[in-house]
Amino acid sequence: MFDRLQSDGLQAVGVGMNFREAFKPATVTCKSTPIQVFAFSSGCSGTPPDWWATEKRSGLVGLPSLYSSKDVDSAMKIAKAAFDGAPKPESGLRIVSIHWGPNWAMKGGDEEDLLYRRNFAHQLIAACGVDMIYGHSSYHARGMEVYKGKLILYGTGDIINDYEGFENPGEEKYNRLGGIYIVDVDPTSKHFQQLRVVPMYMNRLRLDRFTPDSRIWRPRRQMLEHNPSNSKEFCDFINKLSLLDAGGRKNALLLEHFASDPQIPGGPILRSTLH
Repeated sequence: MFDRLQSDGLQAVGVGMNFREAFKPATVTCKSTPIQVFAFSSGCSGTPPDWWATEKRSGLVGLPSLYSSKDVDSAMKIAKAAFDGAPKPESGLRIVSIHWGPNWAMKGGDEEDLLYRRNFAHQLIAACGVDMIYGHSSYHARGMEVYKGKLILYGTGDIINDYEGFENPGEEKYNRLGGIYIVDVDPTSKHFQQLRVVPMYMNRLRLDRFTPDSRIWRPRRQMLEHNPSNSKEFCDFINKLSLLDAGGRKNALLLEHFASDPQIPGGPILRSTLH
C-alpha cells in the first residue's frame, strides 16, 4: 500500500511498516514555506494498542488515552521521539494531526477529559515548536483555540461520511453540517491570523456547498429539510464548543457568520476576526 501511495506521488503520515517509518512526517511546500506534518492517534478516540506500530509490526503512531497528567506525560515522550527524528525546517511550519476524543460531544462523562487533551495540545505548542494542531475523531465539528499565537482545532468533524441515511437517537442536537477549514498564517512569525470555515453538507454521498436554498435529508423524519439559518446555527454550535474546549473565553477562537465572502463566493462563510 505504501509503495502504491509513493508511486502516485502521495505521502503517508502517521502509519508505516514499523514505528520508525510511522514516526516520519510528510513534508510539503506552500509558497516556498516547508510544512512538516506529523500524525498521532490517541487511545481515547477508540484506536486500540494492537493497532500501534512496533519495531516488527506495521501500524500507526499510537498515544495513550489522555485521561490523566501521567497519560499526557507519556504521550509527550512519544511525540518528542517523533520530532527528534525529524528536526523542524528552518522558517518552516510544524503541524500535528491527531485523532483524539469521543465521537460525540456532551455525552455522558466525555467532557471530563477535555482538560488533558487541552494540556497535551498546549505542551505540543510550548515545548515542541508545533505551529498548528488539527484535531479529529468527533463526527461533528468541535471547538477551537488560539494558544501562544497558534491555532488548535479540537475537532474538524466529518467532511463526508456514510451516515447520511441514518441518525441515532440522542444525536438530534448536533449540527450536521461539515466544513472546509481555510487557515491564514503570518509568513514571518508563523502565528495564526485568520480562519474561514466554508459550510458543506452531504447530498447522496456528494459534498455540496451549503446555501440558504439547500435542502438536507433528515433520516429520522424521512424528509428533506429546508433551514436557511442552518449555517448560522452551525456557527453558534462551534462557538459553544470553543468555549468548552478552550476552557473559557480567554483563548477560545470565536467565529462570526457572514452571508457571503468576496474571496470565497457561493454561500455563507464563518470567519474569525484577524489576530
